[in-house]
Amino acid sequence: MKKYACTLLLSFLYVSCLFGQKSQSTCSCPQTNLTDSIVQESYHFSNGKTIVLCGFQNTDDKQISYSEFVLSVCTSDTIIDFWGAVLTCRLSMLNDTLIIEELHLLPTGKKFKFEETVWTIEKVFFQGENLVRKREVNQQIQHFSKQEIETVLKQYKSVQSELIDQKMNYAYQLFMAAISGNQTARNYFIDFPNMCDVLDGAYKEEYNELKSMLQL
Repeated sequence: MKKYACTLLLSFLYVSCLFGQKSQSTCSCPQTNLTDSIVQESYHFSNGKTIVLCGFQNTDDKQISYSEFVLSVCTSDTIIDFWGAVLTCRLSMLNDTLIIEELHLLPTGKKFKFEETVWTIEKVFFQGENLVRKREVNQQIQHFSKQEIETVLKQYKSVQSELIDQKMNYAYQLFMAAISGNQTARNYFIDFPNMCDVLDGAYKEEYNELKSMLQL
């Protein structure tokens, strides 16, 4: 009798386990035309909520990152937000908070070398049942030194005959000098389109993205 009861108990636990696994796997992406409908990652919170990431994983990065993706609370038919194809983000969980790091290639290396840099950090968490989002510019970004700023300002005055590719490098350098606190660099950066014979297409998009970042 005890053996029979034990068998029934084990069978019940097995079936319960199966249903438990099924309930966890039913979390799917909300219907949207913004991105792929495959759940790439799930983030679990202590209040029982789960946020899913649906979109595209970048496979060529040393650390896992995502582009063109949405976040959504599990079982919700709406999205929290959409991050476009031009953005690259790393996501992680820390202290019951989802951390979203937005990455940009900026001339923060030696001799103005472009390096992948965390530009903004967004924190997503729950207060009770309410979702809270807080986003700020990364305060640990390496700023230009006084000497580097002087070099950028001097070079900018002699770029009139440069090709547009090189001019865009100077735009990035002016941007970095501006966020480092130099007002002259900021003025040069704002005037940058007037210095170019033609600034359209991808170059215009790049500049406008930098300009919007400067306003944060």
